[in-house]
Amino acid sequence: MVVEEEPLINATEVGEIFDDCLYKGEKPNYETSEDTIVVEGVVHKYAIDLSKLEKYADRVVELLGYLPIQFHKSGGGGWSFLQMCDDRNGVQWTGFHKRMEQLLVLGIALEKARIQIPRDMWKVFPGGVPYLVVDV
Repeated sequence: MVVEEEPLINATEVGEIFDDCLYKGEKPNYETSEDTIVVEGVVHKYAIDLSKLEKYADRVVELLGYLPIQFHKSGGGGWSFLQMCDDRNGVQWTGFHKRMEQLLVLGIALEKARIQIPRDMWKVFPGGVPYLVVDV
């Protein structure tokens, strides 16, 4: 009997945190204000409520820390978004790019993750997606 290892990152939790942190008010043109930050992810732009994100900050940092070492500034220095579906133990935590983007956006909003190259350069990378780095 093969026992599968549980992923270090819970995809459902990432979705719940992200949904709670989305700005729910009217924000024309996704303008940044003192209570929100606009983050451009891989596919979408999101307005994040900073006061809500603050209460999850430690947990988001912990979740980012579970990504493979190649993503870490102090480890591999950055890796393809396509590899973000696995945790540092090589266990797949999600099969959805949307969920991966949500964790990335939370990290960018906390200034703990960033996309390393301009969008117009993404086409030269596998899958046309960026390389990113986390610094936690």
